[in-house]
Amino acid sequence: MRKRNRMADAALGPVVGLGIALLFLVWADPGFRHPPDSQIGKQHADNTRDGDDQPIQSPGFWKTYTTPTDTYAQWVAAFSALFSVAVSIWAVRLVRNTLVLNRDATIAAQDAVAVAKAANTDSVKAASAAYALAAKQFEAGFKPWLSVKVGGPYIDELKYPLKMFEEGEGPRWTRIQTTVELKNIGEMPAIITGFYIGVENYTDIEINGWGHSKGWHELGRGETIFLNENFGKMAIDPSLVAIDPALAEAHCGGFMLTAENRNMFFRDFPPIVGRIDYEDPLGKKRQMGFAFRPGAAWTSNLMRWGANAKNYDKEVD
Repeated sequence: MRKRNRMADAALGPVVGLGIALLFLVWADPGFRHPPDSQIGKQHADNTRDGDDQPIQSPGFWKTYTTPTDTYAQWVAAFSALFSVAVSIWAVRLVRNTLVLNRDATIAAQDAVAVAKAANTDSVKAASAAYALAAKQFEAGFKPWLSVKVGGPYIDELKYPLKMFEEGEGPRWTRIQTTVELKNIGEMPAIITGFYIGVENYTDIEINGWGHSKGWHELGRGETIFLNENFGKMAIDPSLVAIDPALAEAHCGGFMLTAENRNMFFRDFPPIVGRIDYEDPLGKKRQMGFAFRPGAAWTSNLMRWGANAKNYDKEVD
């Protein structure tokens, strides 16, 4: 039973109890039970005093409670009391029903508020998601899309021979190199601000590379350049490379090849790793990483290496 129902029943109990108590009082009091008895006793006493020994006969139940005039008022009072008790019970029931209805209305209102709050929360989340998606689409529309292609040979054997060492032959200076061709395949220009190219060395061979180079070049839609440090210029025009291909040769690292480390080098060619710093038209800084590895020292066919850890295009602070 709910709390409000218990309260209504508790209010109903005293009313019923009070009605029963009043009825018991009417029944228990002789004045109420036998209203003519007092008159009969008085007549009997008078007759005895006057020498009349004829007893006064008490009327029957029906005559006692219906014949005397003053009993009518008592009957009316009794029925009025019963009617009052019935009306009180009915009123309490109405109050109880009203409390139940109020309780149900309150619960319904609370449920409606909860539903409205949940709907409002969902609406806010949906609006936030839509805003985030719109922002990403806007940024994607202004983001330059770059494509990088590397070429070989990994080591130019005409300049840096890798043949077996003859007895008594000293170390040979050897250079790892590549070409880095960068093309803007998107709709928006990119501002190239930095470039790094080197190797990921897992061997015990000491390989020396160049540091990070900085510059500024606006790469327009469909434009292609070669990235290098030749003559202190980071971006090399393809037309110049067509005249002199050596201009596109990017130095990745150099080391001394010896008879002792030659086999180590051939077992595990150090991968070429690079990074390009650029900005989009909105001024946001981005970074593009790439990594390739040769199948052989003399090949020009380089394969992607390092998965997403080395090959990425992301926004940076």
